[in-house]
Amino acid sequence: MNAALPISLRRAPDLCFGVYAEGPEALSLYLHEIDDDDVLRGALELPVAGQIAVLTPSPTPAGARALPGGGWLGAWPGALDGHDTDALVSLLLGHGPGIVRLRTAGLRGPLELLWVGADVQPEDFIDTLPASLLLSPEEALASAVTPRLGLVLSGDGEAVVFARDPALLGLFIREPLAQNLRAAFGAGAPLPELPVAAVEALMAPMDEGALRELSLEDRARYRALRIEEREADGETVHQRALWVAPRDGGAWRAGWSW
Repeated sequence: MNAALPISLRRAPDLCFGVYAEGPEALSLYLHEIDDDDVLRGALELPVAGQIAVLTPSPTPAGARALPGGGWLGAWPGALDGHDTDALVSLLLGHGPGIVRLRTAGLRGPLELLWVGADVQPEDFIDTLPASLLLSPEEALASAVTPRLGLVLSGDGEAVVFARDPALLGLFIREPLAQNLRAAFGAGAPLPELPVAAVEALMAPMDEGALRELSLEDRARYRALRIEEREADGETVHQRALWVAPRDGGAWRAGWSW
């Protein structure tokens, strides 16, 4: 898949993403116009044990080991355990203590991360990874280090997540969608529950270049979430679906389609 999808949309959806098959075992989730700081912090809080490999050249923190070609490998949790999320973000971006936002961090290129097993060694990365996960997404999870999760952040509102498990990918949709719900319906409004199975269904692979758009609607007697899948031309609507939920909370009823 191409890292950039220059598609002109008729209207601005509340959430825009694409899910693609990258080889026989991996999926990629392309998130557009999101808060990539929140994506990074959400990834750091996932229950993914083992080690984190920072592929972006940055200073090696205490308790971590340098990787060939730049970046570092650290136990997760373990040597880096005990840091709060802001401190971890600062480590990943090569900054000192303090809150750092990706958009003001002065990144020279995308931030690329892999979550790998506890037994992986720095030398295992020699000749096993592509120069960039974005350049060779089909190889992002196919290397000898058998990563479980990959993350690429542009620093300007674009993110790509690589995973084999659709449920793991779905976690990166739930929080942005919940944030949009709170913004659209008001901070004090009861939010409909997001069924795990419904979110996982959104992780089905799509045709190359196609996008899924989620648009929230606050109707007189209920709330609605419109889901449209557009082909690569940005105009042709391939599939439509509607989720509905009570105004007083409840849960989304997914799967209405036409």
